[in-house]
Amino acid sequence: MLNAFNEQLKRLAADPKDGFTRRVRALAGGREAPRCCGELRALILAAPAMVARLRRWTDDAHMPPHLLRQQKFALAYLYSPYDFVPDAEHGLFGYLDDAWLVGSVFADSCRDLEALGLTLQPAERRLRDDCAAGLETARRLLPRETDAMRKLLSQVAAGVPNARALAACAEAGREGVTR
Repeated sequence: MLNAFNEQLKRLAADPKDGFTRRVRALAGGREAPRCCGELRALILAAPAMVARLRRWTDDAHMPPHLLRQQKFALAYLYSPYDFVPDAEHGLFGYLDDAWLVGSVFADSCRDLEALGLTLQPAERRLRDDCAAGLETARRLLPRETDAMRKLLSQVAAGVPNARALAACAEAGREGVTR
């Protein structure tokens, strides 16, 4: 399943008819678009690797509960029919919310695990560092969506049931959060 996800993202990234660049240019402006496109495309294409790591972490009996809740929520979000930027309607750009959510949980997990004195694997550090610019660019270009997702993650970390958090996500989607 993860391999299929990876291949789908690669196909969309290589499709010259996909409107990703046009959408990013509209949000970032012509001068910033090439840099933003590169950072966001890298974040989206790194999502499968971050998903794989989050999945492994959910099996770790020593994972702090707030991180475990966020990790499981991020994995569930990928399968949820509710989306801030619908994948089917927006091509590669439609995966930006998924990549931002997964990347944010991955980065938060890395930060918190290091704060607990655990050592990240070199590949985990590289992945976190490689995605930092894309996370910030997505936050800058989609502030409403990323703020809403950050609130959802805070609720999940605090133990608000996932169903309630997903309902909030669905409501945000109905209110036209996407551009």
